[in-house]
Amino acid sequence: MQYSVQFNETIQIRISTIRSVGKFNGVIFFGHCQSGRPYSIVADYKLIPDPSLVEVGQSWRATGHARPHRTRDGPETQIIATQLQLVMPSGREIIDWIADSRACAGIGKQTASALWDKFDNEIYQLIKLHDAAKLATLVFQGWDEEKAHILCNAFQQYPIVDTLAWLARLGLPKKISRSICSVWGARAQEVVEANPYVIASFSWDWEEVDRLARTRWKIASDD
Repeated sequence: MQYSVQFNETIQIRISTIRSVGKFNGVIFFGHCQSGRPYSIVADYKLIPDPSLVEVGQSWRATGHARPHRTRDGPETQIIATQLQLVMPSGREIIDWIADSRACAGIGKQTASALWDKFDNEIYQLIKLHDAAKLATLVFQGWDEEKAHILCNAFQQYPIVDTLAWLARLGLPKKISRSICSVWGARAQEVVEANPYVIASFSWDWEEVDRLARTRWKIASDD
């Protein structure tokens, strides 16, 4: 197919479909921007070396070469990405963190899932505003306004959304990212940037940690 128009564009979309994963990594995903326009994003293995980092429900900001594209479902804009940034983790990642975090004691995975089903992305704003009263409108066994305050306080203590997004941009496995958030909370980025080798204490492969330290922070082999 020939494309007569190409231009650079930066957009933010929420993923609704993972269309394909490359044989040698990389991924193509689809979603809509805030105005409702459909986009597909083509990211090669250099941008997405581990396709498991990308999942439905996440919000990504993409910059790249945009072109008209037509599928069986209709027209869309396709972006061949040159830059990608995770802006918002998926609901599943947030649910897992709530269920595993000691700061959210007494709020299990079923309750966390019910909260996400009811409020979806609005939950971030409700927590930011500490709107425990509205969060407590969820009708679920064992859930009440007191638990809602615990949840809001946990997110205030651990800026999980921003921290998970930052750790994901480093390419860390999700389980390790959640563990880092649980241990260091608001200080996670500060601690890792001061000494990226602390990541190895969470059972991540030493060679991967060393590669990250050398490429991201330019740490020499004799430091």
